[in-house]
Amino acid sequence: MLWMALAIVAAILWSIGSIFEKHIITYELRDIRLDTVITKTTIVALFIAVALIFGTIGPFNVYLVLGGIVTAIGSYFLFYSLKKEEASRVIPLAMIGPLFVIILAFLFLNETFTIIEYSAMLAIVAGSIIISLEKAKKKLIFAHALIFAVIAAILFAVRDVFFKFGVSDIFSSIFWFAIGALLVHAIVFIWHHPHIIKKARKGVRHLIIIGFVNGVAFLLYLIAVSTGPVSIVSSLATLEAVFVFILATTLSFFHSKIIVEKLDRTDMIIKISGILLIIAGVVGIVL
Repeated sequence: MLWMALAIVAAILWSIGSIFEKHIITYELRDIRLDTVITKTTIVALFIAVALIFGTIGPFNVYLVLGGIVTAIGSYFLFYSLKKEEASRVIPLAMIGPLFVIILAFLFLNETFTIIEYSAMLAIVAGSIIISLEKAKKKLIFAHALIFAVIAAILFAVRDVFFKFGVSDIFSSIFWFAIGALLVHAIVFIWHHPHIIKKARKGVRHLIIIGFVNGVAFLLYLIAVSTGPVSIVSSLATLEAVFVFILATTLSFFHSKIIVEKLDRTDMIIKISGILLIIAGVVGIVL
């Protein structure tokens, strides 16, 4: 199934983007507003360009615009959490969105699945939460900054349902989706532009590149959402957590100047346990 492959490819590209976003907002540009405006505006520009080149601008659709708005707001919460915590903890928690998507899709889209499929999706959510736990003073704690990742996950779940409601032709649909996101980023830029421009330097170029990568991933994901069951597509996207874990761990070992993650035994056991649950859940969905 094409939509399934697109969701997995999107997860791979998003994981690459997340790792380098973490590096940029930690070491190059430490202003969340600047980081988010640049990255997400790049995505918006890509969406509008694709819509104009390959499609037509369809009639105004409130669901698509609202989807873009909640996505933009969610990205600020996610970037804040990503700046404060390890990428391999933040991204999995931001992936609990499928839990909310399942509820919303059942209520508003009439999507229903088998017990096995529901169990698989819940396994993915459980794995995401486990990865986000951290050992401190012989206790497992949930860092306060990760609450922002949960808020982002809820907003992204609402986005998926809004997009599923409003999508017709994918290329004309992403235009209004992009306009919704652009409204939020434009307000942030206008409100904070002296501060943003003052801080702009080399990291801007890197963020534009990452924004393009994330934009391609997002486009593939939205195509998958428009053609497949939104609950399953959002669940497959949680594979990003697996790829982030692999990349973050590898880079911490061999290129710690890019990203540094905790690699002690307890943390690794916690993260691997969560990853295995996510993988088991994805396998349950695919099979």
